[in-house]
Amino acid sequence: MRAERTHQILSGFFLENPLPGLTALTHCGEALVSPRHRLKPHAHRGFEFVYLSRGRAYWRIRDEVVPQRLGDLLVTFPREIHDTGREPGVECYVNWLGLDLEGLGRDGRRVAALLRARRVRVVPDCHEIEAVLRGLHAQLATARPRRGAVVRQYLRTFLALLEQRLSRPGRGEVPGGVRSATTERALGFLRDNVDRRTAVRELAAAARGGSVARFSARFRREVGLTPAAYHLRQRLDAARQALRQPESRVTHVALRYGFSSSQHFSTAFRRVFGVTPRAWRAGK
Repeated sequence: MRAERTHQILSGFFLENPLPGLTALTHCGEALVSPRHRLKPHAHRGFEFVYLSRGRAYWRIRDEVVPQRLGDLLVTFPREIHDTGREPGVECYVNWLGLDLEGLGRDGRRVAALLRARRVRVVPDCHEIEAVLRGLHAQLATARPRRGAVVRQYLRTFLALLEQRLSRPGRGEVPGGVRSATTERALGFLRDNVDRRTAVRELAAAARGGSVARFSARFRREVGLTPAAYHLRQRLDAARQALRQPESRVTHVALRYGFSSSQHFSTAFRRVFGVTPRAWRAGK
C-alpha cells in the first residue's frame, strides 16, 4: 500500500496488484482530493471504475469532457487515455478499482461485453456500490484471515450490481441506469445554466448530440423526461431551496431562476410541489 498526502491529495492510498494470485485485480484506492488536484493523462491495461462519493468531478477521456456527479460510477476502457481535464475543481472523495474483466471468468466477460456494446461512460446513482468498494479496500489494506476469499466475493458482488445497473429495463419500467456521454454533457450544461430557460436547440448543440429530434429522443430515453421538463424541475428545485433563505422574496427568486414573472413561477411551483411558493417559504 502506498499512502499519499500532498497539496493535491489530502488523504488516501493506492494499491497496485494488491492481491497475489489475482492478477485480474490490477489496482485500487481511495482519496480525498483538493480543488487543485490534477491527474496527468494515463491509461490502464484493464477497465477502471471510479466512484464519486463526495463533490463533483470532470474528466477528459480522449477528447471528451465527462462530468461526474455524486453517486456516479465513471468507466474507462482498457488503454483509453484519460485525465482530470481543465475545468474548475472542488474538493471531492473518490474510490477506484482497476479490473481485467476478461480475467474474472464468465461474469466478468459478460459485464465487459455489456460495457463495450453500449459504450458506457457513466453509470449514474450507483450508491450501493460504494459500500462494496469500501469493504474491498478494507480487506486489501490489511492482512486478514481468508482475505482472498472475501475479496473475490466482493468482486462478484460488484460485478452483479454493475450488471444489474447495465441491464435494460423491461416494458413499463422507468428508463434507467446508463447515460451516454452526450446526455451527461447535456446534464452538465443544464446544471451550469439553472438560472435561465434553455432552448432544446441550444442544448443539443452544447451536448454535441446531432439533430434536435435525435438528441431529444435520446435524452428522454436515458433520463425519463424531455429536456424541457427536466430543466424546469431542476430550476424549481433550486428555487425551492432558495426560498428557505430568510432574505428571499418570491419575485426575486422567480427572476433569478429564469421565470418571466412571479405568477408564472407560482403556477409551475404549485403544479409540481402542490403548494404555492409563499406557503412553502412559510413552512405550511
